[in-house]
Amino acid sequence: ELARQQILLHAVQQFVAGDVLKWWHVSWQGVTGRGERTHASDPHLWLPHVVARYVEATGDLSILDERTAFLEGEEIPYGRDGLLVAPRPSRETATVWEHCRRAVELALARRGRHGIPLMGAGDWNDGFDLVGRQGRGESVWVGFFLYGILGDLCKLALKRDPALAARWAEQAQQLR
Repeated sequence: ELARQQILLHAVQQFVAGDVLKWWHVSWQGVTGRGERTHASDPHLWLPHVVARYVEATGDLSILDERTAFLEGEEIPYGRDGLLVAPRPSRETATVWEHCRRAVELALARRGRHGIPLMGAGDWNDGFDLVGRQGRGESVWVGFFLYGILGDLCKLALKRDPALAARWAEQAQQLR
């Protein structure tokens, strides 16, 4: 039950575009407070990763149909790596499955010339954050991570959306 509640809490930290708040805090009112909106390559992928693991461990497919809101907030200005924002809940809601789908689609859309996910600005704390600043550095690690997520979600997508499952399986093979 704790894992399920945590998944729902994190789904609410996603923007309509599929990216998520990084380093966010709950406000005194119990809603999303401030957080960092970045071009980082992996924060949005943790939700689909954990959801797939949760379903595998519990068999609880009902979590995929839980509805949660998205966030709305300022876009990151051109030339900036990130932005401290105080987002507001969106009127748009979607299922946890849709939250996961948007996260994966965002990652698939942000790939470099070799088909490997781009390393976004603000990634990693070991000095590699500048590699992605100009939209050219690719992250093999995020490629492995995304490949695993695609494999896990394809199993779930087969029953929900076979065409999506087929497309994701093809994307996974390209990453491989």
